[in-house]
Amino acid sequence: NLGSANTAADPFAPSWEINGGYWQWGRQAEAAAGPTSPDFFDSKSLENIFPKEDSRSIDVKKGKWKGMMTGYIDLVFEYEGKFYILDWKSNYLGDKYQDYARENMLESMNEHNYHLQYLIYVLALHRFLKNRLGGKYSFTQHFGGVIYAFIRGINGNAEYGWFTQTISEEELAAIESKLV
Repeated sequence: NLGSANTAADPFAPSWEINGGYWQWGRQAEAAAGPTSPDFFDSKSLENIFPKEDSRSIDVKKGKWKGMMTGYIDLVFEYEGKFYILDWKSNYLGDKYQDYARENMLESMNEHNYHLQYLIYVLALHRFLKNRLGGKYSFTQHFGGVIYAFIRGINGNAEYGWFTQTISEEELAAIESKLV
């Protein structure tokens, strides 16, 4: 049981709590007063998170995003000493199970910016585990990856409906430098 962490002494420290059965992550100062800057960050800088030869993409439609972002991780689970993020998706990609092959799910992941979503989730989980496990925590040792379950395509065959992705320490560092 990882419990909850809250460092009230530092209003800018990450805070964790269970909210309606979900883990919620936020910054106390932003939750209380909103973002401290009118231009929270330059979203264009997110386009360079992945290597150029990678087929994953983050599509930014505006140069700046403002406001506070909220969201919930559907499930975090531990398997063989590694933690995984699982997110359920009900996107319609077609009538056949084959429509939920990796290349079609990748297209949907790109279209809906789910790569950005899971990077934010990974960052939240990383910071939580680092806080809870302390000096015993290692990203490469404790983080297993993300799983997006496209539920319309799941038929018992692991080839369809399951989008899995590992995250490199470089990608984690890049998203952390952009958002924190």
